[in-house]
This record gives sequence, C-alpha cells and structure tokens, in this order.
Amino acid sequence: MSTYRDCNDDSHKMTRLKICYFMRYWIVTFPAEFNLDLGLIQITEEFREVAAQLGSEEHFKLIDISAM
Repeated sequence: MSTYRDCNDDSHKMTRLKICYFMRYWIVTFPAEFNLDLGLIQITEEFREVAAQLGSEEHFKLIDISAM
C-alpha cells in the first residue's frame, strides 16, 4: 500500500495501475483467501480507501472484493 501511495507524480500512474491489476489477479486467483482471512479483507478495504482518496475510480473498482 505504501508503494501505491508514494507514486505521486504523473510518471507513476502506470505503476499504480499495475499494482491494482496485480491485486485484482490475486483476488480472482485466490478468492477463498479473501473469505477466510479477516486481516486480508481489512487490508484490502484500506487499500481501496487509499485508491478512492487519490481519486482513481478505475483502481477502486479493480480491487473490489465485495462480490466474493
């Protein structure tokens, strides 16, 4: 999450997007982990809040675990 947050300038927008796609891959590949580990659920929700605060709707949607 700190790497995502620290990518502040325009040249790092792609890095943020790649981080979110990695998270999405992890969510889709290992859905059971997100149902069993409350700590992982909490961290993912915190990550979504950071994405929302930084104003990226696309990133926010990629790391959605609410439908799991």
